[in-house]
Amino acid sequence: MDVVGAGDGELVDGVGFGVVSGRGSNYLRSMGSIEKYLTSPDDQEQVVISKRDDATYTFQRRWRDGSDWGPLGPERGIYDSALTAETEAMQQVPWLTDLRQ
Repeated sequence: MDVVGAGDGELVDGVGFGVVSGRGSNYLRSMGSIEKYLTSPDDQEQVVISKRDDATYTFQRRWRDGSDWGPLGPERGIYDSALTAETEAMQQVPWLTDLRQ
């Protein structure tokens, strides 16, 4: 498992941004700060752990779109810590579970 730098979730003045789809339109929303990027062994998927603006944490998934990363998917829950968000991701994302065994 690799932890990598910013891509679509580029940090701007310490704040991460991602494109979120909603009702036929894309918009840019603040998602707090990126805590960690976890990349699949085949380099085709990432799990992004981030701190939200309300000081809670979440994780999102994204996939390769050719040679670049596609947009971040929806938030997958709200958690009290980055560790809790990562632990929950490990339970929901098959390749993360496989890496931990």
